Amino acid sequence: MSNIIEKITLYDILGYTIPGIAFLITLGWGYWSYGNFGLPEDIGVYSDHTGIIVTGLVFAGYLAGMLVSEMADLLAGFIKQWNWFQDKDELRDIELGMIAKALKEAKVIADVCDIQDRADVMKKHMGFLYGQVQSDAKYSRLHNYASAELICKNMAFVFFAFTVVAVFACQFYLALAGLVCSFLFMRRWRSNYWRKNYYVVVWFIQMYL
Repeated sequence: MSNIIEKITLYDILGYTIPGIAFLITLGWGYWSYGNFGLPEDIGVYSDHTGIIVTGLVFAGYLAGMLVSEMADLLAGFIKQWNWFQDKDELRDIELGMIAKALKEAKVIADVCDIQDRADVMKKHMGFLYGQVQSDAKYSRLHNYASAELICKNMAFVFFAFTVVAVFACQFYLALAGLVCSFLFMRRWRSNYWRKNYYVVVWFIQMYL
């Protein structure tokens, strides 16, 4: 039970809270920059409530992180269609017949001919494969790949939002830096996405063949 709690905590903190806090800071910076507001003179009075403020920020960051993740998923749906994204597909290294045999052994399909191509596996069966593999403690590393995929996807979106805010604030060097960071996180997201799916399929085959 403690292992499950640790995984959920790591998953939530890295995948949602950190990107969410970064997103809130980005929005706050945009608000103060666009409105040309200054910090309140009596900001020091809040030092006595640091614990409450930090707790509230973490909670707000978690909620904002879930919103960020939903918006990032919308963009990810388009990006996954790009050749740039598909070029990293590591599932092409796995024999399709092996995948079909494992699915048949798991009684997911009636005949190996039911699997026509890897798109069938991705669209119809990847959720089942992931569920089967992650339930086995032997393959606990899968949670690391899933967490890395989530945080990189969300941070790519956050830095894209940062770029947009920087453009409106006429901070073009910051906008360029944000765009570069967004692209770098997008590359890491792409790598972790395919690496996670690759190991899900490989370990699923090991379980049933």
